[in-house]
Amino acid sequence: MDGRLVAKILILFAIFIGSIFVVNRIDNAGVQDVSVEMEQAELPIVYVRYHDQFINTLHGYTGKVDTTYFRDTITPMDYGQTIELWSDQESREYNAYQYELRSQYQGDLIENGDVTELTQADGYDKVSITFRTKLEELQEYVLVLKAMNGEDVGARYYTRVVVENDFHTDKLLEFVGKFNAAIFDKAEAEKTISKSIEPNEDGNNEYLSEVDIHSSFDTITFADLNPTQLTKPIASIKEIDDSYAIIQLKYMISATENKIVENFYVTEDYRVRYVDESNVYLLDYKRTQDALFTPDNVNITANNFKIGVTNDDAFQYVTNDKKTKVAFTQARQLWYYDYNSGTITNVYGFCQNDNYTDARVTYDENNIKILKMDKDGNITFAVYGYMNRGVHEGKVGIAVYQFEADKDRMQEVLFIENNKPYSILKEDMETLLYLNKDGEFYYFDNDAVVKVDTQTKKSEIFIEDVLNEHLAVSEDNHLIGYPNEMLPENTTSVTVLDLDSKKSWSLDAANGERLETIGFVEEDLVLGRIREGDIEIALDKTVTCPISTIDIINQKKDVVKTYGTTGVYVMQATAKDGVVYLDRVRKINGTFEPTTQDFITYKENENKDDIKMAYKYTDNAYNQLYMTFPDYVYVTARPELMITKQIVNDTDTTVKIAFDHINKKFYCYGQGQYMTDYLNLNEAVRVAYENAGVVLDENGVIVWRKIAVKDYHTVADKIKIYTVADTKDTLSACIYMMGVYEEKNPDLSAMQEDIADEMPIEDVILKYTGRQGTDITGCDFENGLYYLCKDAPVITRFADGTYVLVTSYNGQKIRYINPLETEDIVESREEFESKVKDSGNVFISYVR
Repeated sequence: MDGRLVAKILILFAIFIGSIFVVNRIDNAGVQDVSVEMEQAELPIVYVRYHDQFINTLHGYTGKVDTTYFRDTITPMDYGQTIELWSDQESREYNAYQYELRSQYQGDLIENGDVTELTQADGYDKVSITFRTKLEELQEYVLVLKAMNGEDVGARYYTRVVVENDFHTDKLLEFVGKFNAAIFDKAEAEKTISKSIEPNEDGNNEYLSEVDIHSSFDTITFADLNPTQLTKPIASIKEIDDSYAIIQLKYMISATENKIVENFYVTEDYRVRYVDESNVYLLDYKRTQDALFTPDNVNITANNFKIGVTNDDAFQYVTNDKKTKVAFTQARQLWYYDYNSGTITNVYGFCQNDNYTDARVTYDENNIKILKMDKDGNITFAVYGYMNRGVHEGKVGIAVYQFEADKDRMQEVLFIENNKPYSILKEDMETLLYLNKDGEFYYFDNDAVVKVDTQTKKSEIFIEDVLNEHLAVSEDNHLIGYPNEMLPENTTSVTVLDLDSKKSWSLDAANGERLETIGFVEEDLVLGRIREGDIEIALDKTVTCPISTIDIINQKKDVVKTYGTTGVYVMQATAKDGVVYLDRVRKINGTFEPTTQDFITYKENENKDDIKMAYKYTDNAYNQLYMTFPDYVYVTARPELMITKQIVNDTDTTVKIAFDHINKKFYCYGQGQYMTDYLNLNEAVRVAYENAGVVLDENGVIVWRKIAVKDYHTVADKIKIYTVADTKDTLSACIYMMGVYEEKNPDLSAMQEDIADEMPIEDVILKYTGRQGTDITGCDFENGLYYLCKDAPVITRFADGTYVLVTSYNGQKIRYINPLETEDIVESREEFESKVKDSGNVFISYVR
C-alpha cells in the first residue's frame, strides 16, 4: 500500500477518535462518568441442607465480618459432626470451597481446610464438611465457608454450629411449618393453631404490622386480607438448646385491596419447646408485616398516598417548605414525589419491580436514612448495613449518596466499610448520620462521633467515649449535645455543637449537681439536672440518677422553660417530635415508687398546611398508614414513575476507620435478635431474662443465657472444702475452692492481695481459675443458678459479710459451703433465698 495513503488513513482515524472524545466530553460535561442502573445481585445464596430440607439461608460477605458478634443462624449437628451446605449457582460459579471453624471466643481458629466432598446437581454446588477436631457437645462454634475464585476468596458465608443429641430439631421445624401453613387457611388454623395461641387483652388487634401470641385468631390469620405467599418460607434457627429454640421465617405475601395488588414483607419469630413426640409448646409468637409502596396507591380523590400496613415509627419523610416535594422511605426503599412535574421517583432500593422475589435483594439487613432535602428536591441520604447488590455487594458499611432531582440520577460520595453485622451497626446509625455543607460526614460508631471528609477521605475520631443514650441529637442531626463524662453521675459539663457552623457552647453544673443530656426540641437543648445527694448506688453497683429539674435551653444559653415538681423525680426522659416524655417516680420511705407519666409540650406546631400522617381502618387489613397533602396541593393524577440511575465514579469512595480502643461491654440478644449493649453484666442479664435471650461479652463468649433451670443439680461431690478463721477472708476462700475445683493451684496470698487492691472480681476469678469470671449481683436467684447448671459453683453473700459457695440445689433445699465451717450446710431453699436477697442478691461465678 502507498505510504501516503496509509498516512491519510491514520490521520482520518485520529480525527475520528478525537471527534468522539470531544463529543463525549461535551455530552457529559459536569458528569464524572456515565449513569447506569444498579448492578443486579451476583453472589449465590447458600442454604444448610438439614434432613432433606433447606434451613438457614446464608448470604455472601465480600468483606470480613467480626465473628465475635455474628449470631445470625445456628445449625445443630449430631455426633458425626457433618454439615451439608448447598450453594445456588444460578448467577455465579465458584471453582472450589474452603472452610474455617472458629471459636466464639475472639474468633480463634480451631480448624480449616479445603472442601473435598463437593458435587454439582440441580443447579447447586453440594458441599459436605466433616470436622476433624472433636467438638465439645453443646458448645457453639462459627463455621466460615469460603467460596473461591482461583486463589482469591469470592465470598464468605457464616453460621454457628453446635453438636447435640436431644434438641429434637426436626419436630420443632415441623411444628413451625404447620403453624405457618395454617395461618393462610382459617379452617385449617381452627384445628392447628387454636390450642397454641393465647389471645387476651394484651394482644394487638388493631394493626397487622405487629402481631403476637396474644392477638386474636382473626388477627393472626391476617384478618380479611386473604394473602397468598409469593416466596417460600425457609426456616432460620436463631437460637437453640435443650430448653427451647427460636425459629424465624421470612417471606413475601401478596394481597388485593380495592383492585390494587400490594406486596408485603413478613417476618415470623417462633419460640418453641419440645415436650414429647406428640407435643411441641409455642412459648411465644411474633410477626411483623411491612407493605411495599406502590404508586397505584395514589388516591386523587382523597388527595393522599396510601403507605399501607407498616409501623409509623419506622416511616421517615421530609418536604420542601411548600409541601410540593416530598421524599419518604418505606420498606427499605426511598421515594421522591414532585407535585409540579407530576412524577414519583424510586430513588433507591435494592428491591425493584424486576427482582422483588429474589432472596438476595429482599434481605433486610440494611436501611435508608434521609439526611436532608433542599428546595429543589435534591436529596442527601445514607444506606447502611449489608449491601445486597451493586458495586459494594456483600460488604457491610455506610454509603452516602446525593440525588439530583432534575436529572433523576444519584452519585455515591462516600462508602465507609464496617466489620460489624447490621444488627449491631443499626443502633449506632440511628443515633447520628449527617453530611454538612462543607462535605464533612459525621456518624456515630463504637461510642464515638466520627468525622470523614468526603473530598480527601481523611477521617478522625471527633468525640470519644460518649454512649449513644447520652448523646443528644437534633431531629435533622445538625446539632449534637454531649457530656464531658460517659455517665450522668460523673457529668459536670455539657457541650452543644453545630455541625454546620462548627460553633459550640457549653454549660457547667452548679456545685453539688450533675447533668444529663436528654435531646432537642427543634434547636433547643433539653437538659436534666441531678442533685448529687439524690444519686444512689445499690449493692449490685447499679447507679440511680433521678432528675430533679429539666431545663429547655436555647442557642443563646437562655433557659426558656423549666420543669420540676417537689417530691417527684424523672427517671427517664425522651424528646421526640417536639414533646418531652417523662417517666416519673416519688421517693417514699427511701424507695423510688413509680407514679404517673407526664410530658412537656413546647413550641407546638402551628402550621395547619402541613402533610398529615394518619392511620385509617379497613376490615381487610385493619389500620393502614396514609400520607395526606394540604388542600392547596392537588394530586390530580397518578404520577409518572421514574427510576433513578447512578453515576459511575472514576475514583474510589471507600474509607476504613480504625478505633484506638473499644469499651468493655456486654451484648444482649433476645428473641433471636440483637437488642442492645450494656456496660454492666447484671443489666444485660435482666433484659435477656425477660426476652429469652443470651448475653455475650466483648470477646464473643456467652456469659449468660436463659435456660429452663434444672429441677436438681450438684457439683458438691467435686468441691474440696477450705476453711478460714475470719469473715473478711471468706471471699478469697470461695475463689480458692473454685480454683482447686478447676484443677489449678491458686496462690491464696497473692489472690488476697489482688482483692485488697480492688482488682475487679471477674479478673480475680479469671486469674486464679482460668475461667472468665462473672458478677450478676442484683439479679434473681434463678439467674444465678444458670452457672450451677453449667457445673460452675456460685458465690453469694449473707448480710454479715460472709461469702459462701453454693454447690447443689433442688426444689426444696440448697447446699453450700461456708468457709467459716468445716462441713457443708443444707438449708431450706426458701430461707436461703431470703437471706441472699436481704444482702443484695450477690451472685459471682464464671463461664464454663
